[in-house]
Amino acid sequence: MSYTDDELLKLDPELEHIFNTQGWPKTRLPTQENHLLLRKGFNAACAKYNKSVFAQQVLGVAFHSPTWTETDHNVPVRDGTTIKVRSYAPLPTSLEHENLPVIVQIHGGGFLMGDLDTDALICRLFCTRLRVVVLNIHYRRHPEVDFPIPVLDCYDAVRWASTHAPSLGGDPTKGFIISGNSGGGTYAAIVAHLVRDDKLSPKLTGCLLTCPALTDECIDDNGEPSTLFDHETEYRSYWQNADAPFANHELTTAVKRFADFDLRSPLLTPFHFPSHADIPPTYICVCGLDPRRDGGFLYKRELERVGELVKIDVYPGLPHCWWTSHPQISRTQVWLRNTVEGMKWLLSLSHERKLNSKI
Repeated sequence: MSYTDDELLKLDPELEHIFNTQGWPKTRLPTQENHLLLRKGFNAACAKYNKSVFAQQVLGVAFHSPTWTETDHNVPVRDGTTIKVRSYAPLPTSLEHENLPVIVQIHGGGFLMGDLDTDALICRLFCTRLRVVVLNIHYRRHPEVDFPIPVLDCYDAVRWASTHAPSLGGDPTKGFIISGNSGGGTYAAIVAHLVRDDKLSPKLTGCLLTCPALTDECIDDNGEPSTLFDHETEYRSYWQNADAPFANHELTTAVKRFADFDLRSPLLTPFHFPSHADIPPTYICVCGLDPRRDGGFLYKRELERVGELVKIDVYPGLPHCWWTSHPQISRTQVWLRNTVEGMKWLLSLSHERKLNSKI
């Protein structure tokens, strides 16, 4: 379904009522002086979210009587250090030696914040609703490390998952999906290209991108900062939503001061890779009031141009990852259902691929 600009940009009535009643949300910008405090507050809010009434409703009886186990692992990465990865595995059934599909989840947080609590609810939901093993990656963040260390941490964790999943009850040959939210969606899309280029085995079978922050920034032939797409006709959301709630230009500019992104690097955005062929089936979610909305549309277009499978769900009138701060609005339930169905679609394609490989 396609939407007009008016439909995409008209604020959701429920959210508009909340903003009119409680005030328009103010974006707190990270600085050298406050970024650790902002991170602490963001991470604490995520931990509270996971214990909220909303989380209880999402998980149902499993919230009080967990039907899964959680285990933390120290995973080695290329520079000799380790990062944390938390595995979620369903409790065993009567089936012996049950080996399950594997999902690798990369949390969001504006490249500066987030931890293992950030995406814990969706990890638990995938694990219990779809009966899969989920691996939640706690990559290192800016500014403590330089670009592109965070995305390389994610890739190293995926490589670790490809060989260690069987010891956790997983079988990547039954399904090996990378999933990411916001900045984590950016990393997931990039890692999908790295896995393809390095011919990792087992290969990824799917990619789920939730509000990915897909920039099109680059360096032109004259060595000047530029963009890959026309922001007047193609990447219009960048200026249409310059002052949107939650994610906007001020925040993007502030984040850049910490990350020192290389505008030439393919590790900045999947748009920098010369080809998108052989990227696994991809499910994308975008929000109408997100400055990076059109990055999702353009990525879908680029994948379809080379014949890859893509599905997209669009949420008109809603800002970047609204469900984390305002889960009470009705569209949140729609997002939850669609996200689970999107992952089920990717898993079904993984199953079909395995059956076809045996023929």
